[in-house]
Amino acid sequence: MALAVAVAVAPVPAVSQGNQPMSKIHVAAPEAEVFLSLAARRLKAHKEAFGAFPKAWSDLDITYANGPYNMKDEGIRPAAQDRSAWRPRKSHYTYRLRTSPNGQAFLLEAVNESGAVEYTMGSDDAAPVRVR
Repeated sequence: MALAVAVAVAPVPAVSQGNQPMSKIHVAAPEAEVFLSLAARRLKAHKEAFGAFPKAWSDLDITYANGPYNMKDEGIRPAAQDRSAWRPRKSHYTYRLRTSPNGQAFLLEAVNESGAVEYTMGSDDAAPVRVR
């Protein structure tokens, strides 16, 4: 399923499964909440396919941009060097991915420009949790 999401007071972030075309679905929510929810879905799909959560962003099939983009734009997919932290194109956050040693649990963190964690979402959470 491919999604495009509008965020209140911010450009339109978009998450998709790889290179699939995106439909436009608008949601009034902070960027970090939208990203964490959709990234968690992609992580769970990865676990269903491979038996464990990925240990690096670059191992996950995800496309994301905060605002309009072309599929060839840099930063809309994690690069090889994007291991535990990834800041997507035009994003207001750096997203950290922490996976348990056995690959059966994850913790996502949205880190603001000051370096503080603002939101988290774990593999057992139904929705992101605002920390600050």
